[in-house]
Amino acid sequence: MNLLRRGIIQALDSFNLAKNFATTLYTGNGTTQSVVSDLDYVANDGLVWLKSRSLASSNGLFDTKRGAGEILQSDKTSAEVLNINTLSTFNADGFGLGSDGFQNANSANYVAWQFMKAQGFFGIVEYVGDGIAGRTVAIDLDDGSAVFGMAIVKNRDTGATNWRVQHKDIGGTGALVLDGTGVTITSSSLWNDTSASTSSLTLGTTGSVNANTDNFIAYVFAHNPSKGVFCGSYTGTGAAGNKVVTGFPVGWVLIKSSSLSESWYIFDIKRGIVTAGNDSLLFANLTNAESTVADYIDVDSDGFTLNVASAGTNQNTAEYIFMAIADPAQF
Repeated sequence: MNLLRRGIIQALDSFNLAKNFATTLYTGNGTTQSVVSDLDYVANDGLVWLKSRSLASSNGLFDTKRGAGEILQSDKTSAEVLNINTLSTFNADGFGLGSDGFQNANSANYVAWQFMKAQGFFGIVEYVGDGIAGRTVAIDLDDGSAVFGMAIVKNRDTGATNWRVQHKDIGGTGALVLDGTGVTITSSSLWNDTSASTSSLTLGTTGSVNANTDNFIAYVFAHNPSKGVFCGSYTGTGAAGNKVVTGFPVGWVLIKSSSLSESWYIFDIKRGIVTAGNDSLLFANLTNAESTVADYIDVDSDGFTLNVASAGTNQNTAEYIFMAIADPAQF
């Protein structure tokens, strides 16, 4: 389908979170299979983020811009690699898998977090670096109600380069590393000390975001509660009852301490954010299988509440950034 038709379809459709975000659980079969999520990757661009729940294996990120089989791993600094036996096709109702055990090992359990390109919600941007400070990249998130929320950037060509993250509550003077545990980095060579907007991302000179002639991918998220995406921050209390208001019941939450050396915690309601019970946890920066060791968070009608004094989510006086997406069934 050509780009004009994709644009027309997106413009004609009113925003429906269930058609733009999904958490899908599946079991590997060791051969090939189609995973149905009711998201249309033929009519629109999107990102599929795969993680094994039962095996220790990498997070695999695939998107329609780079093409099926092109793998990036959020827990590694590795360059992009092609393996068409991983995610093999983008379909009109989900995606197809090949036989590679990375994402389809027999009897293993998996989760697929999926984000569709839509103004005011999420975008995927390819660009080629030029090494020049102040270079801008168009990101097209503006829908009249959104502000910039978060950008995740990866150098596709050069290994040993970190994933860089800009968040609205850190701004253009700092960054976090998605593949690591570090605290906020302050450097003008990342974003040229310029906060992103819904229309553009400004780059510095560092090779992880703007190496001359290298290819890059940027996953960009709006902060737009009216479309079910909220990028915010909070201070830990070290006690149960630390409430974070988003304006909607959350379906997916990514949390990182900006002041402590801690991992990127991912929760979702499909795997289990359990009221009065231990929550299913995965990490963006680790290969760990899913764990259920604590009752980290509860879903509220207007956000979520932190329950334990975990350094990764709620240590007293520590600072945290997060991105939350609404539960499509309740939005």
